[in-house]
Amino acid sequence: IPLVIAGNAVGILTVAHTKAGLYKEQEMTMLYKIVGQASQAVTRLEEVVTLERGKLQAMVESMQDGVLMTDQNFRVLVANSSLRSAVSVPNGRELTLFDIIDACGGVFDVKGRLEESIKLDRTFVAGEVNLLGSIYQVFIFPVKSHATEGLGVLGGGIIFHDITRERASEKMREDFTSMMVHELRSPLDGIKKIGEIL
Repeated sequence: IPLVIAGNAVGILTVAHTKAGLYKEQEMTMLYKIVGQASQAVTRLEEVVTLERGKLQAMVESMQDGVLMTDQNFRVLVANSSLRSAVSVPNGRELTLFDIIDACGGVFDVKGRLEESIKLDRTFVAGEVNLLGSIYQVFIFPVKSHATEGLGVLGGGIIFHDITRERASEKMREDFTSMMVHELRSPLDGIKKIGEIL
């Protein structure tokens, strides 16, 4: 009896015995129906899982921050396009943790922090990491399953939050403040001296 899931034959159920006439046509028909119903149920379940996975992937893709998830062996499971553009890896090519390590240029130990996060079940925050001209705040955290007891830490997650604009506006504010202080100091000194003379 063929096992068909989502229109594809995934296996064959074989029932055999050396004794002739052991299996009646009515029993075989019932077996066909049971296998058919099981195949339909698995097909519907697979469709639901595919739909939910698509929703999750769409949500991750729409995030402005770079998002990465690895398993416990540091294999990349999820990486959105914001992260790929931050580390200059095109969408067609497979992203690995080494791509991120290379992009950090030895300034930030991504793998070491990720390993610590998974083993110690702790979250780490790196203040400023420069990736290809942009400044990022990096959050590294363990990914845990609260739905299934006993699984514990499934892997690690990394979020790259782009703070380039914030740093640029801070610098602009500091430059403006120092310029205003400098520009106002001379006239105020002049007014003070005139006041003393008067």
